[in-house]
Order: sequence, then C-alpha cells, then structure tokens
Amino acid sequence: MADLIILERGIIPPIINYEYPDPFCGLRIVREGLKATVKTIVHTGISLDGTYMAILLGRGNGVR
Repeated sequence: MADLIILERGIIPPIINYEYPDPFCGLRIVREGLKATVKTIVHTGISLDGTYMAILLGRGNGVR
C-alpha cells in the first residue's frame, strides 16, 4: 500500500494530470514530491460491487 510508504519515508507524491486549479479552492496541490512529516493518512476506496471503505493510518509516537 503506497500510503504506508508515505508514512515511512515522509514524501508526499505529486498529483498528476491536474492542470487547471480552481482559484476558489483552497487545496494545496503538490506538483513535485514534497518532503513532509506525515502523521495521519485517510485512505478511501470503492469496490466493483459498490462497497465503500475507509481506513485511517497513523504513525505511532513512541508508545510501546
């Protein structure tokens, strides 16, 4: 799962094929790989039969 690699390496991959950003949308679009401290990721998906899922992935803070 690519999300786990993002958590491990701390690099957010770029968004591709996004050429015309909406000036009224406040999202930060990553055009090149971005080094960042990523603590939490929400991964969403849908299956072919229409089942939706979401999983919340988080980095531990040293608690054993």
